[in-house]
Amino acid sequence: MGKLTRRISFGFAPPKKPKANVGAVVVAGDGVRDGQVGKSAVFTIDTAAAGPGELDVKVKGPNNVIPVNPMEIGDGLFEVSYTPTEEGPHIVAVKFADQHVPGSAFSIHVTDDRSEPITYQMTEMSEPLPMAKWPNIYHDKPAEPLEVVTEDKKETSSSSSSSSSSSSKKSPPKSAS
Repeated sequence: MGKLTRRISFGFAPPKKPKANVGAVVVAGDGVRDGQVGKSAVFTIDTAAAGPGELDVKVKGPNNVIPVNPMEIGDGLFEVSYTPTEEGPHIVAVKFADQHVPGSAFSIHVTDDRSEPITYQMTEMSEPLPMAKWPNIYHDKPAEPLEVVTEDKKETSSSSSSSSSSSSKKSPPKSAS
């Protein structure tokens, strides 16, 4: 005998599975703009308005893939961190429901600011300058004039950058005897 097939209709279609709206995913934070070697880079991903879907985040440096640590911090809101291990261009790829989100893949430049600390060498002064005479760096008004004493002359100078003239008093030249 032949195969019998029957089609039964109930007057409605089965519900369709909702699709993800990838365009509604928002990625923000310093971790998708720049980074520093050895410092954690952090950014957030908001998928709340995007519907159902799976989140996939990858970070690739010049020579290796960098582990990422995504953590859900709210309903559809994720915080992602990674720590770059090398200087140079990095790519941060963010996918939701197997599609790149707006702006992905993000191209960032990682710098290595772990240079040696700057050292200063103090030189000996004959007399320390009293603090009352130090330039006033915390206010807009210029500091009071300082009196500078050298071997042959005394002069008064202002540390104000707006003043183009300075007054000076010179002692008479020594007579040759």
